Amino acid sequence: MLRKIFSIVLLLSITICAATVSAVKDPANDSNLVKFYQHQGLENYLLKDSLRVGERKFQLRLISFEYIVYDSIQPSNTRWDKKENMAFAYDESARKVYFFDQNGGLLFLDPNGTIAEGSGYAPGAEMVYYLATRQKFYGTYDYNFYMTLALKAGCPKYLDADKNYILYADLGIQGAGLYIDRKSINVIQEDDGGCIISVDEVQVPDANMGKTEIANRFNHTYSYVYGKNVVMRFDAEAEKVRGRDRWVKVDPNITNPEDEKFTYDATIAEMTYYLVYGKKFFGTFDNDFYVR
Repeated sequence: MLRKIFSIVLLLSITICAATVSAVKDPANDSNLVKFYQHQGLENYLLKDSLRVGERKFQLRLISFEYIVYDSIQPSNTRWDKKENMAFAYDESARKVYFFDQNGGLLFLDPNGTIAEGSGYAPGAEMVYYLATRQKFYGTYDYNFYMTLALKAGCPKYLDADKNYILYADLGIQGAGLYIDRKSINVIQEDDGGCIISVDEVQVPDANMGKTEIANRFNHTYSYVYGKNVVMRFDAEAEKVRGRDRWVKVDPNITNPEDEKFTYDATIAEMTYYLVYGKKFFGTFDNDFYVR
């Protein structure tokens, strides 16, 4: 009887341990984390949304970020709530990188030096620069290095420094960024019942690789009906097809791009309305959408 009880307890212990191990967070599954350094089982993962590009000072461009230290040998020891701070200083004309040590001292990063000299950060410095600017710094790594980074980086939220072109869709592995042109927004009509606004969208191939050349431009016109939370899209091609409606209702509830009825109209219409009036229309997008 005791043997049976012991066996049951042992099986339960194994099951609980297995469940605990399987529940441990894997940083590779977090799209916001990018590994930029590792040493003796400890892996440093930067948080992409923490990247900050500072103004040039004394010919140096400062890029700061937060990171977490992942214990790949004993993952359960990882403190996910503890974020460390780090910064690299880039001399873009001399192609030299400096970093700040724990005491606040500025040290030169020799990409040909040893790990003990801090040069293990060289690939990480290249990653940070590329993720922040979509441009190469040393430019000495192979094609796969930058392609992997491009996929992780995604398309920049803004196509230009003035933030006139704002990202509304990142096509991921296809490498194209879809942007609305804020300068093109035109309020055609407005009254107590609603308004009609037109806006241009532009398509930029390989935006995640730092490309900025616009390949296509399309105009959209939307009619917003107040009180009913309804947006209608003008179909310029309707006149060519008998019986086709000139105004088509936008469905904000179809959010899966794989759905055959999905369009980006709800996203474009919401961004356009918010940029004109500074307030939400559908109000169904997350906070980051409106902040951007």
